[in-house]
Amino acid sequence: MGLEIPRSGVEELKGLILGGVLLLPFALMTGVPVVIMPQFEAEAFFRNIEKYKVTVAPVVPPVCLAIIHHPGTGCA
Repeated sequence: MGLEIPRSGVEELKGLILGGVLLLPFALMTGVPVVIMPQFEAEAFFRNIEKYKVTVAPVVPPVCLAIIHHPGTGCA
């Protein structure tokens, strides 16, 4: 019984925990707002950047590639 996380979700969970451990304390100490998305969706990511005027976005390499290759960026 208990919480079972599929093996593919373990790496995502590690990344989320690591990001929270490293980024959230800094944000709390400095008062910097943080925008956290439950999952990556390019369109929502771009909307949030505009909506919240994001200036720094620490992302993992696969997200960076998804942004670069997204048709809306003009970089593909």
